[in-house]
Amino acid sequence: MDKSSSLVTRLTLLLGVTLTVIWLILIATTAFFSYENTRQILINELTHMASMRADLSNHQFEGAERDAASLISRRESLQNTSPLPEISIKHYDSHYIPFNLDSCNVNQHKNDLWIIQAYGTAGQTYYLDSFIIKQKEGIVLFPPQKSSSDYLNQRRKDLLLLPKFPTHNNIYWGAPTYTSQGGWHVSVAVCDKVGTLAGFALKLNDLIAYNHPVEQRDINLLLDKNGELLPISQQATSSNQLHEILNQLKNSKLHDGWQQTPDYLVLRTQLKGPGWQQLVIYPRMGFAWEALKPALYQLPFALAILLLLTSVLSLLLRYYLAIPLWNFINIIGATGPQAMEPRLPINRIDELGHIARAYNNLLDTLNEQYDTLEMKVKERTLALAEAKRAAEQANRRKSDHLTTISHEIRTPLNGALGRLNYYKIHHWMLAK
Repeated sequence: MDKSSSLVTRLTLLLGVTLTVIWLILIATTAFFSYENTRQILINELTHMASMRADLSNHQFEGAERDAASLISRRESLQNTSPLPEISIKHYDSHYIPFNLDSCNVNQHKNDLWIIQAYGTAGQTYYLDSFIIKQKEGIVLFPPQKSSSDYLNQRRKDLLLLPKFPTHNNIYWGAPTYTSQGGWHVSVAVCDKVGTLAGFALKLNDLIAYNHPVEQRDINLLLDKNGELLPISQQATSSNQLHEILNQLKNSKLHDGWQQTPDYLVLRTQLKGPGWQQLVIYPRMGFAWEALKPALYQLPFALAILLLLTSVLSLLLRYYLAIPLWNFINIIGATGPQAMEPRLPINRIDELGHIARAYNNLLDTLNEQYDTLEMKVKERTLALAEAKRAAEQANRRKSDHLTTISHEIRTPLNGALGRLNYYKIHHWMLAK
């Protein structure tokens, strides 16, 4: 039998295609919900980590502002109310750095040297050094131990770059700078009524450590309040990608929370203190890949299930439908006028069993009718032969009867005709 026109083959193909379509719909649905679920989880994770980073950074910034305010307050209080101890200048670890190197009188600033050493801090967990900036005079600096002259010169330059106007609430924040001795740090100071600044150099090492990527693809940047990239930002990103990100950020109006640029998802958090902006940037393509990863991991397993279901369905159709149908076809094909004995198996209780019983009943009926027809044909043949014989016998009898009648009629008729001819001839002769 031609398998291409087989009902079972077409049915198997149809069911296989149907299963494939259903499988694709399920996979698409699963992928969609997996994408949405993973996307939400990823967003929540990034948001949570960004919030923790912002809280830790704000805690350090606010603590530095409080400590700077406390330092300037203590200085005012001690200078106005308490006599300061007399200690030789050479016993101080703090330094005085004048703005004008030609007029350097350290003794005039020994009170500030004592205050900054007594109430300031240097080389501790959060602060690199402490300082007091006296307008038009100089800087009193309490540096970490074993500080070099290069460090003092660099700190002098950094502190001279403090803004002329407070960042907020009489608090001055400088730009982040780097030293080989202390790493990244930023200066924070509070101003008193006469314009003297006191504050600390806040270490930013922890802030940099907080900004390590959460996932493999996220990019963490810090911008100043004007939207310019801070040098302490993550530099593992390639310069081309960083340039592209900054260009897209400049064309977008950033606000707190999630937003998107043409190629990136951006989470912005406004930090306190210096007013920096913390950004978590995630590539949109990478975001889609991370969200679809669980569905892609499940794809081989789902494909294996589809192949298994298709194979099992094909085998079941072959065993329960194809083979019985092929047996039916072979038995029906072998049935004919000379072979009416083959019967379909009736050991099934399904539709095929009903078909087999109906077919067998039909064959039995045909056999009975065939036998009856043969008997009738024989009877009709015998009757026809008998009728033929009777007709032939009647025909012979008719012929004999006609012959007899003809003889009985012709004999007297011939005598009468002879007598008439005789009288005619005799009369003619008499007349002559």
